[in-house]
Amino acid sequence: MATTADDWAAPPREPVLPDAPAVTVDLDDLDELYPDIDGLDAEGLVLSLPEARTLDLLRSRLRGCAIDVPEGCSIEAGDSVLDGLDLVGRRITGLVRTHLVRCRLSGADLAEATLEDVTFEDCALDLASWRLARIRRVAVHGGRIEGLDATAAQLEDLTITGVGLEDVLLERARCERVDLTGADLTSVTAVATLAGATISPAQAVALAARMARSIGVRVLDPEDPARAFPPLRDRK
Repeated sequence: MATTADDWAAPPREPVLPDAPAVTVDLDDLDELYPDIDGLDAEGLVLSLPEARTLDLLRSRLRGCAIDVPEGCSIEAGDSVLDGLDLVGRRITGLVRTHLVRCRLSGADLAEATLEDVTFEDCALDLASWRLARIRRVAVHGGRIEGLDATAAQLEDLTITGVGLEDVLLERARCERVDLTGADLTSVTAVATLAGATISPAQAVALAARMARSIGVRVLDPEDPARAFPPLRDRK
């Protein structure tokens, strides 16, 4: 069967930024508990909001800015470009039409979050949680995603390139147009978790022995019987 454009993951839509963004923001004018930062273009700014319970970043471009909010504060972003932000361990509940570049999201909690039209470019997503998240038109280009937990997530139009899937958990994830053709699958052992994803012919050949073992097929090299690869279920 010939492939069509509908077989491939759709790319994320670009953020819609204001034509005349603000270059300053008066933090004292914002709601102390539920601040919204809208239309800001800033570099090296410290957003100190010590009482915030939620923080919405809207139509903004932030470069090397620091977000100083309480540990339990949930963050959302829409129509924004975030470059070089430290979001390690942060609770992120939603990203829509957002481009993140060189951001640190190690250990970030995106469980049950909605990510739609999002690009992660050279970001650290290692040990982040996408459990039960709703992912639609999301691209991960480079960076790190080791230990990413996407258990039971809904993955639709997801592209991962230039990064290895080491210890990435996809159990019970629903995959629809998940493009892994540009990812490094060398470290993937639980190949059954890739069900529903798209890989390249070369990747399929490299994974063939592991795929066979995962369904109980014994792989034996007739030239060297001592190097038999037993089915995974027989291995102790």
